Amino acid sequence: MDESTPPLRPTATVTSPVACGRPGMDSGIDVVMDYQAPGRQYEAAEERVQETGGVVWKAYQEALLGRIKLVEIVEQRTTDKESLPPMLAPKVTEAFVDSVVVKAGGKRFVPTGPKNLLPRNADYVIDDHIFDLKILEDESLENTSTQDKLAKIFKAAFPGRTSITIDPTQLPPELRREYFKIVKRRIERLVHSASGQVRETKKQLGNDALRGGVILVNSGLGSLMPSVLEEQAERCVKQSTHIHCVVCLSVWLLTNGFDSVINFKVYPESSTNKTVEKLIKSFSEREEEMMNEWGRDGFPRPSETTDPMKPVAFERDGIVFSFMPPQIPDERFND
Repeated sequence: MDESTPPLRPTATVTSPVACGRPGMDSGIDVVMDYQAPGRQYEAAEERVQETGGVVWKAYQEALLGRIKLVEIVEQRTTDKESLPPMLAPKVTEAFVDSVVVKAGGKRFVPTGPKNLLPRNADYVIDDHIFDLKILEDESLENTSTQDKLAKIFKAAFPGRTSITIDPTQLPPELRREYFKIVKRRIERLVHSASGQVRETKKQLGNDALRGGVILVNSGLGSLMPSVLEEQAERCVKQSTHIHCVVCLSVWLLTNGFDSVINFKVYPESSTNKTVEKLIKSFSEREEEMMNEWGRDGFPRPSETTDPMKPVAFERDGIVFSFMPPQIPDERFND
């Protein structure tokens, strides 16, 4: 290798449990590869892992003993002693949604009276609509109860496997329906809560003719695909008494340790409901404004950041179940 070429220095983000694997082992995970010299043999890759030391080397040794774990390995080109950190993009917060609603011509609903006597109310009034905001920030795959339910479904779909990827698109129809029931329960709870808050806000405003809506922002539940959130949200709205429409915003950040991509998706793309259409347009405009402002300022570290999507793995009955976020190509190795 040319001495002028900066070395590749591996770093590792460890989740629980942690992983590596020797070529040939039935772990479903490849060994850490040496990108500096792709033709080198296994011993060279093992040497690199040993040089890294710490938790990576420990996890590698345990993998050789057959204890399958999961480690996210990131290769980064660096010219100094410090690894290049991933991009820290601004987070979509409640304050951001406030600005979206104001831009759409709405306002935050502020109830009157003693706080301790007021019922829970909805967040916004726009035209003849009342909207409540719900933000999904926690990854449900890290919940033990959810893990138990998913393990049962995916184990039934792939009997005899020692490692299974959590991917609902690979499930047969009957088990896919069971998977969607699990996803739907969380969204149902949010829509049900929003329905109650809209009902109480109608009472406070003395106007039962107002229509109810819910704004769902997914900024942390990486395993929930935008299309699944949108489909299940629409189903929940159809079953709701006081919620008549939904607007979804999915935000996800992908990184390979060098390149990072932040994605926004607003649902629906368009609507015959004029109030919903205004919110869609406002979301798109505010997203662009936020990212342009961040870029003009030199991409400083935001006070609140969007966490990159991360792998999640857990073990049940000797089987490792894992979710892997989409991968983006590393431009350092493009021709």
